[in-house]
Amino acid sequence: MVVSFRSSVLRDMFRARSSARSMILLSSVLILAMIISTATLLLDLRQRELDRAKAGLASLSQVLAEQTTRTIEGITLMMRSTRENLTDAIGQQLRLDSQPVYWLLQNRVAGLPQVKSMFVVDREGLVANSSRSDFIRQLSVNERAFFRHYADGAMDDIFISLPEQAKNDGQWTFYVGTRLADPHGEFRGVL
Repeated sequence: MVVSFRSSVLRDMFRARSSARSMILLSSVLILAMIISTATLLLDLRQRELDRAKAGLASLSQVLAEQTTRTIEGITLMMRSTRENLTDAIGQQLRLDSQPVYWLLQNRVAGLPQVKSMFVVDREGLVANSSRSDFIRQLSVNERAFFRHYADGAMDDIFISLPEQAKNDGQWTFYVGTRLADPHGEFRGVL
């Protein structure tokens, strides 16, 4: 009788342990399945958000590119018009550092808020005039890319420099330049 009691207790204990192990195993499998499904869901949501962000960035890049193109087109039209005024019969008679040239530059810049200033550089690389009243007269820019480009003989219509720090205020800017010619077609300076 003692033997059967012991074997019955042992059987019950073994069954209880097997049931507990089964429950632990089943719980572990369910927890693992929940972790995997949650991770998969989060990765899918992350990928969808990345795709949406890429599409938004591409759209914004296109808008910025179009806006930049329009801005540069407006500036180049203004530059060409000013160059024509400075190279026609009357403009050729004006000294680059004269008051009428100053008024012309001021008038051209007044309609374009994105343009900080417009200035004229003589053939020696010295700033002769500017739309700004506080410009530094005879400031040498002969080592700047926008001047060197035309001083070294380039005949391009418009030159756009890489960004650089302005000498008068230290702000980062880029320069848009065009060649000025005298009545004989020789280099007169840069606008």
